Amino acid sequence: MLLSFVRYRNAELGKQHDGSQKEIPKVKVGCGHMTYDADAERMILQVQGLFERIIAGKVPVLKSGEKRGIIYDHWCESEESKYSVTAPRSLVEDARRHFRIEIQT
Repeated sequence: MLLSFVRYRNAELGKQHDGSQKEIPKVKVGCGHMTYDADAERMILQVQGLFERIIAGKVPVLKSGEKRGIIYDHWCESEESKYSVTAPRSLVEDARRHFRIEIQT
């Protein structure tokens, strides 16, 4: 939904600035203290790709822990990665069941 909204708004901005000499503005996103002016569409697609690779079992779990009885895993592709994810393990397991992805252990 968020990607659809951003693409729609970017298209609207493109129409508003069609033919102008100025750079066409794009929807920006601010995520916490680390990101304050990023291209929203690019960021959403990058994070979506990371989630797809996590669900497919292509990104290793670097560490796990427990908070209030729930097991959390931390995924990161490499030290140079722009994004990493910490989430309940069950969330990824549910996504794998939903998409019928079996991970060999």
